[in-house]
Amino acid sequence: MRQEVNLPTLGGRQFWADTRWALGWRIQRHCWTGHYRLLDASDRRHTFGSKTHCEEALLAELGDSWADAVPADTHFVVLLHGLGRSRHSFSEMKQALIAEGFTPIDVGYPSTRASVAEHALGVDGLLTQLGSDLPGQHPVSFVTHSLGGLIARRLLEGTPCDERWNGGFQVNRLVMMAPPSTGAALAESLQHQFWFRLLLGPSAQELPPEQAAVIPLPELPFGVIAGIRGDEKAEGWNPMLEGEDDGIVALAETRLPGMSDFLVVNSLHSFVMSEPKVLLAVPAFLRCGIFEPPKQKWWVYVLLSESSNSPFTYVGIALDVEKRLAQHNGLSPGGAKATRARRPWKVAATYGPYANRSEAQAAEAVVKKYKGLARLNCTQP
Repeated sequence: MRQEVNLPTLGGRQFWADTRWALGWRIQRHCWTGHYRLLDASDRRHTFGSKTHCEEALLAELGDSWADAVPADTHFVVLLHGLGRSRHSFSEMKQALIAEGFTPIDVGYPSTRASVAEHALGVDGLLTQLGSDLPGQHPVSFVTHSLGGLIARRLLEGTPCDERWNGGFQVNRLVMMAPPSTGAALAESLQHQFWFRLLLGPSAQELPPEQAAVIPLPELPFGVIAGIRGDEKAEGWNPMLEGEDDGIVALAETRLPGMSDFLVVNSLHSFVMSEPKVLLAVPAFLRCGIFEPPKQKWWVYVLLSESSNSPFTYVGIALDVEKRLAQHNGLSPGGAKATRARRPWKVAATYGPYANRSEAQAAEAVVKKYKGLARLNCTQP
């Protein structure tokens, strides 16, 4: 039996395709040799050889029941990088999604070595395996950059997704960043160049408008983020492209019929996914379907109870005063025991709205002080 040595790797940037994912561990297949390897979440190689050997090694590391530890409400987000890039280009986006409670799956695939359909088939296989591993059904969304948008569209066509991937996922939303949605004129102008075909491979030949047009439109809620130069002349970075552009894809080429939302940021093509505004917008869209959700409005409310001989007043803050009133009256969970004991309550006054909780709390203190309410038993709900 051979002695395995854990070795650091680059994570498979151009020649490796992820075939299985589990808690950040991944099994990859080399696009030329066909052999497999097992990487941990830090991209260290633990073993290599056949697919079966790597799968056995994965289960030996994580245990046969590793998927049972995945929370039932886990929302997975599949990240698909662009042409000539790697999954590491999503490093900042991964952290932003994790901070918002999502579980990103940064899929690696050899973008210059196969066609769009072949890449989509590979991602489909990974999700099928993961859907088989996981108990129950989990929400899954997709976030893509550039070519990744075409791969996601090809992946999501056909059979309803809820009936695929061994029933392990319920598809939520899709965000495409800097996608050549209707094709890329720049790719069309270069497609017959020998160096272009050699370096960028089969998938680059599907970027011209005529080829991109045959890929079906998404049948789920989706949003698009486009990069532009943003100067006063409304001219882009690339003089070869008409109008605004991100240096690679024209603004007009990113749009698709049926978009739920559309966001434009000042950025070059390669850096759109790392823009601070984008790092906030993507999680917001996955949650509520728009890139810039309405800002929350806080209110200070005053409740009055006349259930005893003397009226009793209560002051608090809330985003939804009616919901908070129902809590105090025992009609829904929540609320302080002291207030439920004095029900029924009614709203005597409201103050606001305030832009954030801190402003509302400051206003609440003022209301208590100057309305003579601080002397009463006023506590936070």
